[in-house]
Amino acid sequence: MIGRRALGVWLAGWPAAAGAASLADGLGRELRLAAPPRRIVSLNGSAEAQLLMLGVRPIGTNLIHRGYRAHMRWLLGDAAAPAGVMNADWTPDAEAILALDPELVITWSADHAATLGRHVPVFVMPVLHSIADVRANLRALGALLDRDAEAEAVIAAFDARLAAYARLAPRRRTLMSVSFTGNRRYAFTADSLLTEVLGTIAETRRVAPHARLAWVEGGIETIHRADPDAILLIHWASAPQADAADAPVQDRLWRRLRAVREGRVIPVNGFEALAFQSIPTAARLLDTVAPRLYPDIFPAALDEARIMAPRGG
Repeated sequence: MIGRRALGVWLAGWPAAAGAASLADGLGRELRLAAPPRRIVSLNGSAEAQLLMLGVRPIGTNLIHRGYRAHMRWLLGDAAAPAGVMNADWTPDAEAILALDPELVITWSADHAATLGRHVPVFVMPVLHSIADVRANLRALGALLDRDAEAEAVIAAFDARLAAYARLAPRRRTLMSVSFTGNRRYAFTADSLLTEVLGTIAETRRVAPHARLAWVEGGIETIHRADPDAILLIHWASAPQADAADAPVQDRLWRRLRAVREGRVIPVNGFEALAFQSIPTAARLLDTVAPRLYPDIFPAALDEARIMAPRGG
């Protein structure tokens, strides 16, 4: 079956109609649509967050994992969640997706593009490594959806928040991002959106600077060598954050770390703070970590008054 939405798509190199929207995806393909799409299925968490910031609510999404469901509850607030359209084996439910009659599907997978692209336009999200990447992606989505003004407003608000934290934070703490993987093994974030954002408020300890990798594995000795003032402990469970902080406690070398002894381990849910490379999750990460690093300066997350205060305020 060919979805009627696919009839409005041009391949790269074909003449586009007046008012057509165009966007290059993560596979380097140019996607051209006859008009800005309104009915969008998102299988990519980063895309969901960016879309919601633009005022576009996906009609279908990936809700297979409890962590994703928690993430969507935070993004949506009291609004009802979109339909879940992912199978238990992480393959898209093509029948459920096509039944929603989408004008566009956004995913992370080239395989999804090959499967669904015969029936509906598919955009494969690029990997977003930096703040600049996230800004560029939001602007591109804004252009595709005819929401350029909304995209610029979101970027301006985020940049003001980022600048305020950078202005007020003394950066006297060193911080290392760690994920406990079990069996006394740990994963450490390399250069990424996470380390760039946190670098505005702390000196980040990285295992492999400039590596274009999401994670680098190592043992507890790696943390001891870095000896950070604070540890961002990333977990991927659905349990409350406080429970996740106990995960490495069986490792006696973990208990000897200075950050652990001095009570500066900051547990965060990876689904909410890391997995989704987007402006809202980056802002939330700053709002979570800054008060823990510098409670004397940030008794709470920055409010609008402090963000807009003049330099020195």
